[in-house]
Amino acid sequence: MKHLRIAVALAAGLLASLTVGAQELKVKSFELLPKDKTACSRATARKDAKGKKCAVIKLVDGQDAAYKSDSTSTVQVAAQPVLLYVSAKDKSVTIDGGEFGTLEYVFETPLKAAKTYQMVIERIPAPEPEVIPEPVVPEQQFVLFTVNPAQAIIELGGETLEVVGGEAQKILNVGTYQYKVSSKYYYPTEGEFTLTADEKVEVDVALREANGYLEVLDTDDAVTGADVYVDEEYAGKAPIVVPHLLNGPHKVLISKEEYNNLTATLYITDNDTLKFSPCLDPNFAVVTLTTTPNANIWANGVYKGTGTWTGKLTAGVYDLEAREVGYTSQPITREVIVKPQIDTIEIPAPTPIYGNVLIMSHPAKATVIFDGEVVGETPLYLPKVQYGEHQLRIEKEGFKPYVETIVMSESMRIEIDRTLKAHCGKCAAKKAAIEALEPVETPTEVATEAAAEVTPEAAPETEVVPATEPEVVPAEPASEPVETPATEPASDPVETPAEPSETPAE
Repeated sequence: MKHLRIAVALAAGLLASLTVGAQELKVKSFELLPKDKTACSRATARKDAKGKKCAVIKLVDGQDAAYKSDSTSTVQVAAQPVLLYVSAKDKSVTIDGGEFGTLEYVFETPLKAAKTYQMVIERIPAPEPEVIPEPVVPEQQFVLFTVNPAQAIIELGGETLEVVGGEAQKILNVGTYQYKVSSKYYYPTEGEFTLTADEKVEVDVALREANGYLEVLDTDDAVTGADVYVDEEYAGKAPIVVPHLLNGPHKVLISKEEYNNLTATLYITDNDTLKFSPCLDPNFAVVTLTTTPNANIWANGVYKGTGTWTGKLTAGVYDLEAREVGYTSQPITREVIVKPQIDTIEIPAPTPIYGNVLIMSHPAKATVIFDGEVVGETPLYLPKVQYGEHQLRIEKEGFKPYVETIVMSESMRIEIDRTLKAHCGKCAAKKAAIEALEPVETPTEVATEAAAEVTPEAAPETEVVPATEPEVVPAEPASEPVETPATEPASDPVETPAEPSETPAE
């Protein structure tokens, strides 16, 4: 048998209790009793339809009951526990509790023949049906408010009513309510009304306008343009007249940049104007900041001027520095106080940013002109070259000048290694001819006689170079290009620079 159905018939006394309320069955526990010999004892053992010993389930439910087995059609009445004989091949057991309901229990592990098990059944009362009360509709009625001014605010029972055109309407449960009506520039009012189901209630409220005034004067020049707040609400800039203030005390705040805030409590009277002349204490000092002439002055990240700046600084701590392109700033921190004032603060001058340059040439011992100044011969090491653009020129007799612009950054090393190109033979001959025609410095009359002896026929023999050609001067600054005669081949210009090698400076 794969499934065994057991019918449960309750004792008469227990059946009487079912009239009170329905119950249901639930397996509270199911376990093997390894030391129990009920299933294998000769007096209590049973066999199934195939002659195999049954497993025994001791059914415990706390009540005396009669159980009927569908397979044997026998009825057994006994005190707890009741013995149920089940074939070891059964997968589940169904217990029919009559009005208790039906319970099917599936065995989690296969039963063993001639073994005793215990099943504890729990009776669970059925939940009581939910009693839904009859809906109660409270008695209600409308209240209608009419207010002046039309923008007044109506507070009723912790709720703010919506006012449209000076009216607000609300349906409420009957009862007594408190309300408050208020508006800016008016005196608020409170009241109470009782609402009945018989008739709606109409409430008319006209607020009394506030007629007190505050005039803030600027007899102290520092007050002009100051911000004025009355009862923590911005009113405008001084001088100003603040109207429609309620009778009584008001908190006034005067605020202006570079001055200490002024607070005061002023008492306003209906139909009267209170004149108030505040005085503001400065919260700044007049300070002069100075550094090197070309450096820009910065205070807390704000540019102030170049070289020297004098002006107002609000009391506090400032980070000061002088900045200049190609230099490293030396920031300082200073506190500015109102009294005693610090007249002058000197900001350390920025320090130059250096790199270095290595200059080599082939052939060596060429003249190096750096930013228009002769600085030595190759190979040459320049250890402190300042940040920025520089002009380099390398010259050597019999070779074309080499010109280059280099850009130095912080802590950079630039290595320049150049092979100079020699002048061609024709260029050398022309240069010699130009040098031969150069006049020798003599007194005025001697120079005149020498000029008179030169005949037109002699000019072609010396290959005179046009007068527009400038003389090539070796020490010429690097920023000027080298000029050659118009008849010189186009392939013979000043040597163009190659990319310099840049490495971090040592």
